[in-house]
Amino acid sequence: MTFDEIGQRHGTDKASFIVRGANFAEFSREGQPIVGHGYLSAYEALLGHRRGEALWILEIGVQRGYGLMTYEDCFERAEVVGIDVAPMCVPSDFRRAELVVMDAYDAAARDRFFTERGDFDLIVDDASHQSARQIELLGALFARVRPGGYYVVEDVECGFEPYYGGNPEGGPGSIVWRLMEAARDALGGRPGSVGVHCYRGIAFLERGPA
Repeated sequence: MTFDEIGQRHGTDKASFIVRGANFAEFSREGQPIVGHGYLSAYEALLGHRRGEALWILEIGVQRGYGLMTYEDCFERAEVVGIDVAPMCVPSDFRRAELVVMDAYDAAARDRFFTERGDFDLIVDDASHQSARQIELLGALFARVRPGGYYVVEDVECGFEPYYGGNPEGGPGSIVWRLMEAARDALGGRPGSVGVHCYRGIAFLERGPA
């Protein structure tokens, strides 16, 4: 199965369509599929060749847990961990994913978490969608990505919306601007720059070799 087909089976909005689960039950009109974000094709393009590896995957912002279920099945040997301050799911919902109830914006709690677990191959920010918070986590956690791995920012389009602390032009202070800065650094060959892979509404920042 493709990553997108797996995501549809679990009802995550990361898939191209939502066809089951609580989100479908709540928002579908007369049983019609709901258009999702379509992120999983991007995940597969960059990580499909690693689906059999024993990766370490962290998702921040779990909500109902459909994303964690999707990662479990897309990466069958992966260790999958989810962080949420108020999850709408319970540990028994998952085959092997670990659910951690924690405020990801609490620096002391974050430090304890990573001291206990180490670094990850994939860190996904699907939390507040607030630009300031997205920038905060990117600055704090990119160093916790293993060489060759990715830091992922979902819902980047919120960086254009003032409601989320964004800028209609994607200007300074928005996550869009921060990602463009990273891309400019990479294109300019600046030391310490990272690869930036942008798709519709999602960005992957690639950690280079150690």
